[in-house]
Amino acid sequence: MHSTRSDGRLSPDEALRFFQARGYDFVALTDHWRPCEAGSFHGMTVLPGVELDAEPDGDQVAHIVGAGFDPEKLALPGAGAGAQALIDAIRAAGGVAILAHPAWSMNTVNFIVSLKGLSAAEIFNTFSGIPWNAGRADSSCILDLAATKGAVLPLVASDDCHCYAGEQGISRTMVNARENSVEAITGALRDGRFFATQGPLFSQISIDGRYVTVECSPVDRVVFYSNIQWSEHRCFSGQDLTSVRYRLEEAERYIRVELIDRFGRRAWFSPAAVET
Repeated sequence: MHSTRSDGRLSPDEALRFFQARGYDFVALTDHWRPCEAGSFHGMTVLPGVELDAEPDGDQVAHIVGAGFDPEKLALPGAGAGAQALIDAIRAAGGVAILAHPAWSMNTVNFIVSLKGLSAAEIFNTFSGIPWNAGRADSSCILDLAATKGAVLPLVASDDCHCYAGEQGISRTMVNARENSVEAITGALRDGRFFATQGPLFSQISIDGRYVTVECSPVDRVVFYSNIQWSEHRCFSGQDLTSVRYRLEEAERYIRVELIDRFGRRAWFSPAAVET
């Protein structure tokens, strides 16, 4: 989220107060080129955060979100830095680097594949959708294509709040951390122990041979995405589904799972490589 420190409409205290009142365990205040230090806001953990934009490359731009870094060790590159330099700077300061809104940024598959050291990519960015932007909130297609070419990235979802006019509190990332601290949350983000959601929850995903079992909160759809175009049984439909079992096709090299509940809210589990 953003504040009046860059291009957000709420002050840092006002922005933090909204999410604290909604019961969030942690947030990242990611103003453009204005690193935020670690803190606690009435019991809510505030991760050190920042959003950095790389020098435009033709029609595409690259925005890199950093979280969990040591602000004193973050050496911001100068104007004209490329995306890789931004990623490297965040990692050198002990943080995690996230590719923000690749669909909105019109990132190409080759560009995403070229990046090294990303801890995640945003599969959904609320503010990148209508009515705040053109309808490029959902980056699932470009990220599936990138995964097919070898860039199998963990997935987060974010609101990227600027206006605080309905985009806040929609998309978030659920983290499996031992405690609610900057160190534990950053470690979980670095290790891939998280999933993205707008409401539905994953309980367990397991792969046994050629079968994938998903256990989750009650949903109406469970959909399996991969590197192949067609699989007859990849979409499970019903009412209050809580467990499904999918048989992998021989040509599938990775698998990604998406949940959709009766309100149309989604959850996304990161793609996992499949042994061939």
